[in-house]
Amino acid sequence: MFGGLYRIGISDDYPLKRFMRITLESRQDKRLTQALITTAEAVGSNPYANWWGTFYNVPRGHWSALENCDKEHWQPCILEEAVARVSHVHDMAVGEFTEADVLKGVVTKHGD
Repeated sequence: MFGGLYRIGISDDYPLKRFMRITLESRQDKRLTQALITTAEAVGSNPYANWWGTFYNVPRGHWSALENCDKEHWQPCILEEAVARVSHVHDMAVGEFTEADVLKGVVTKHGD
């Protein structure tokens, strides 16, 4: 409905934290963390090794990829296309729209 799930690939030298560190520092409910891990492992993902994140906005200059999930696979896309896909729906719902609204999702290191 709102354009799907997006992720950005980040250069290897950008300071990201592993998934478990993010969950601890954010004080995320342990039941939610376990549900995410269980779901991820059920579909072949490894959050312990492959999920990274940050509490801060990542400047576009550090992006190495932008991808959209088509329900089964991650597909490369262009930011402007992603914004166009969701901005008309967002504008009708709440008004002002930002790039950050498109990119609420998983942040991964490129290639994982």
